[in-house]
Amino acid sequence: GRYIPAALLTMALFPLLAAGHDAVYAYGIPVVEADQLTLSYYLTYFLGPVIYIIPAIAIRYAVDGLQSSRQAQAMAREKREAEMGLLKAQVNPHFLFNAFNSLYALSLDSDKRLPDTILKMADLMAYTLDASQKEQLRLTEEVKLVKDYLEIQKLRLDEEFDLRFHQRGDLTDKTVMPLILLPIVENCFKHGDLSDEGFIHLDLQVSDSRLIFRAQNTVDGDGHQTGNGLANLRRRLELQCFPDFELTAAGDGDVYTSYLAMPFLC
Repeated sequence: GRYIPAALLTMALFPLLAAGHDAVYAYGIPVVEADQLTLSYYLTYFLGPVIYIIPAIAIRYAVDGLQSSRQAQAMAREKREAEMGLLKAQVNPHFLFNAFNSLYALSLDSDKRLPDTILKMADLMAYTLDASQKEQLRLTEEVKLVKDYLEIQKLRLDEEFDLRFHQRGDLTDKTVMPLILLPIVENCFKHGDLSDEGFIHLDLQVSDSRLIFRAQNTVDGDGHQTGNGLANLRRRLELQCFPDFELTAAGDGDVYTSYLAMPFLC
């Protein structure tokens, strides 16, 4: 804001300064002859500084633009990391809320399995806290987390409840974003029909470059499940810069289906 007016003023005064210099050099006195300040003379000396000032302005704006771009990228990255951290932090309370229901069910009957279940929950909590601090995780670890979670949830289900988890493909050497399967599984238990007539079917299919995870569960009423778990997961996938992921959830009668397809991390 101050530089450009100053530069324009300098270019406007430069011909006068040049004329004064010529007068001193020619006559030895600081007097400018009137016939010197012709339009041609003025333009000649006006264009001189332009040759230097215009490129200087362009370079300065290019440098400022580059610095601003870097600052904007850094701020966007910090904002993305902060939002990702917040979303990860929300996974843990959601997980605890559902898992403690199993402990509550055991405590009502003074079940002898309660102490072991508490220890297993402590291990799961430690795992989720550690996983939430990482950018990526082995798929085998993510699947183990889901299986351990299912074991805890089984404690509050009837033995006749239809709970299945199938996996196909080689899980080794596959890397994913932490805590991507658990929110989908939790959604089944939080909103599903857990009576004897209900079911939860989980299917994980792994190829060389992608995973596909499908969860189906029965629900009461209109087959609509609400909650922040899947919305949280979708936002984390977006922030992780996955342009090629698919996350859908829809009800059909009393059956609700969640579907996730995404590439593995490099």
